[in-house]
Amino acid sequence: MNVTVKFFTFKDLAGTSESEVDLPAGVTVAALAGLLAQQFPALFPAADRAIFLVNDKIGGRDTALNDGDRVLLLQALGGG
Repeated sequence: MNVTVKFFTFKDLAGTSESEVDLPAGVTVAALAGLLAQQFPALFPAADRAIFLVNDKIGGRDTALNDGDRVLLLQALGGG
C-alpha cells in the first residue's frame, strides 16, 4: 500500500517536503515512524515528539494506516 507523507516544518531535515512510502498492509503510525527514521536519519530525534495527522485527524502511534492515506508530520508546539 502507498501512503503520502508531508513533512511541513521538518522538510529541511528530511530534505524534501513530501514522500510516497510503500508499506505492507496493516502498518501503524509507529511502524511508519520507524521506517521514516531509517529513510530520513536526520529527521530523528527531532521528530520523536511530532504530531502525526492521518487524513487530517490526529493519529496515535497505534493508528492503522490504509492505502492512499495522507500523513502530515507536524512539530509539537509548547507554550505557557
